[in-house]
This record gives sequence, structure tokens and C-alpha cells, in this order.
Amino acid sequence: ETPPSVIGLLSGIRERISKQRGEPFGILMLEDSESQIEAVCHSKQWHKVKPLLTAGEPYLVTGSLKSDGDLSMIIDSIEPLAEVRAKRSRAIRIKIATDGLPGDFYDSLNSELKKFPGNMTVLLDLRTEDEQALLRMRSVKVSMEPVLAERINKLSGGKAYVVQ
Repeated sequence: ETPPSVIGLLSGIRERISKQRGEPFGILMLEDSESQIEAVCHSKQWHKVKPLLTAGEPYLVTGSLKSDGDLSMIIDSIEPLAEVRAKRSRAIRIKIATDGLPGDFYDSLNSELKKFPGNMTVLLDLRTEDEQALLRMRSVKVSMEPVLAERINKLSGGKAYVVQ
């Protein structure tokens, strides 16, 4: 049976100390346009989860539901929604403002992409002020790593960036 999952904006983060063990744990408030739910993160995973949290960002939370008057959730896993989308995506899209690019940009881009082999298709979204073209690279498939996005932006002098 698949455990329940919730997607919501993280609207509140509180840290408490457990009475039994005296260890910190987290109480998170997640909300969507219609409701909110309290999600409890036990102390054994709180130290790993806490640094990843940013109020106002959307998260996918999986766990078990608990009802003692109000519905709440015990967290098994929590991931930023952007990371979930990146993992499930089958393609990365690189938006490129083609005016004023370094002359060797496309050779450098191809070399950089080959350093991150994977199974994601690469789409080049080429743009000038008047025109736009979307090209699929046949020769390269990649795995999306945050460092790859940074390198692409740097290679282009800020004229290219990865969008999902």
C-alpha cells in the first residue's frame, strides 16, 4: 500500500524538545489553497531534514496520517518539489539567449554535457529578440546535477540557463 503524500507550501517551522528523550524534533505546517496540515518530523531524521527547509517553498511529504481531533502527519520523507520534478523529468531544457554568445559556446556546452551521462534528453531553447527554436540533441543524454546548471550558465557568460 502506498503511503499518503501531501504537496504544500511550508508555512511554518517549529522545533520542540521531546519529553521522553530530550531530543529536538520538528513540527511543520504545510498548506495549499484550501487547507493546512501539521507534519511532525521525529528527532532521528530532524537533524537531516532541518537544513533543507525553506519557509514559503513547496514540498512533497510522505508519511502516515494521524487523527486526534485534528488531522496531522508523521513524516517518513520530505523533499523540495523542485527536486522531485527534476528526478521525474525525462528532459532538461537549456534556454539560450543566442546574441553575444562566446564563439566556442556550443563546443564547450557539448563537452560539458558529456561529463554528466544519464538518460535525460537535452532540449536547446534558442532565442533571439525576434525568433525562437527548440532543438533536441540526439548525440547526448545527461543526468541533471546542480553543478551542471551552474557550469552551463558560466560557460555562456550568463546567457544560458537550465529550466525544467
